[in-house]
Amino acid sequence: MPAESKHEQIAEYVKTAVASISVASGAWYTIQAVARVNEPLVVHWNEARERPLGGRPLDVFALVFPGEDESIFDRSTESATKDMLLGIVVSRWSELDRKTAVAEPTGAELIFPENPGDALPSMWTVQNRLMKDLKDRLALDLTFGGLVTELLFEHENRQYIVNGWDCIHLPLLIRYHHPRRAS
Repeated sequence: MPAESKHEQIAEYVKTAVASISVASGAWYTIQAVARVNEPLVVHWNEARERPLGGRPLDVFALVFPGEDESIFDRSTESATKDMLLGIVVSRWSELDRKTAVAEPTGAELIFPENPGDALPSMWTVQNRLMKDLKDRLALDLTFGGLVTELLFEHENRQYIVNGWDCIHLPLLIRYHHPRRAS
């Protein structure tokens, strides 16, 4: 059986790495499911709440969506260097944190909890924790097991909410060498 393409190997490495994020390994949250998709669609978030995992809906899940390869320069007659775009979205069900931590506003003023330390984490805090978990895991091996020569964390979008989910999006730019095919 022939070997998978570098693109496929890299995408599978990322999926496996993201799936290993857990509280037991020192992360803030445990990723309960990871799916590789062509692009994130609202149906993925809806299914995460409707599809039980061990009898209950998902609380944290991730989507990995590979982009296109692009040759950037020839390294030699035997290989070329390519850039691959890859996106990761990690989502946490926000209802876990939005119960009744802070009373509803009355009139024009907000009512804050008596002890702010007791308040549940804000959306921003949840998203910061999700991003830290993801970056910490990917940083354990920046070569992705020798598949990658350079990894760049592109601009991240933390302000991402989908149907009650706090989400982060981390685009990656992955540079790797690809052997040329014999003609």
